[in-house]
Parts: sequence; C-alpha cells; structure tokens
Amino acid sequence: MSAITLPDLPKVKPLGSRFRFFLLILIFLCLTAIWANVLTYNIAIVCMSSNTTHHADPNHRIFTNGQKTLAVVFVSIGTIVATGPVIYLVNRYGTRTILAVLGVLSSVCTFLLPLTIKHSIAAFYVLRFIQGIALACNMPVVGYFTERWTYYKQV
Repeated sequence: MSAITLPDLPKVKPLGSRFRFFLLILIFLCLTAIWANVLTYNIAIVCMSSNTTHHADPNHRIFTNGQKTLAVVFVSIGTIVATGPVIYLVNRYGTRTILAVLGVLSSVCTFLLPLTIKHSIAAFYVLRFIQGIALACNMPVVGYFTERWTYYKQV
C-alpha cells in the first residue's frame, strides 16, 4: 500500500498583498501622534488661564512674544540637531525601535509641558527641544517605509 499524498494548499494570508496598506495607516497614525504632541503647545497656550477673575488686567500674558517664539525655535533646533543622529539610529536599531522610543519620549514631554510652564521656563524649553528630537524621526521613517514597502510594479 502506498501513502496517500494531499496536494499542497496555498498559504492563506489575512491581508494578502495588502499588508503594506495596513502598515501605511499604522505609520501615518504614529507620525501624526508625534506631530500632534508638538502642536499641543498651541492648544496649551489657548487653554491656559492665569487664574484670575474677569476683573483682572486684560493685558496680562502668560508668555511674552519672545518666549512664544523661543518655544517654537527650540523645537526647530532639536529637529535640526537630531536629524543626522536619528538617521544613524534608524539604520542601526531599526525603524520600529526608534519610532517607538521617540514616540513615547514625545508623549512624556507633552504630558509634562503644562507642569513645567508654571514652574520653569528653562525646563519648558528643554521639553520643547526633546519634542524636536522626536520630530526628527518623521522623515527617515517615511523614507524607510517608502523604500521597503513600495510595490515596484506600481511605481
């Protein structure tokens, strides 16, 4: 008697060749979260109150115009300074690791922003600088995703 052999069935992939679209959505959400963390500063400025009543001085400001400008500048400086090192880290440790670490770091900084605004403007600027460092991973991640997951027949 000979053994009965069954034909090989094709492997079933849940998303088939559409997995890259799932990854695209996931990366879009991760990068959007990092951008949202940076932009939350604007919402924090709008929502902050100086704990005064309606009879208080209407010209009272929490930040001067120079301090507001520096808050934006520190994000830009952090991004410029970190772009090269982030590219190196992405190549060495991988996109997932670096995106996860910098995403969490950006979220922690965003959580601490309201606390530091009232206590120390210097600590606030440090957190904004760190947010800029986290923002530096956006372009390398987009480049890596495009290079790795693009279907070449569609290009």
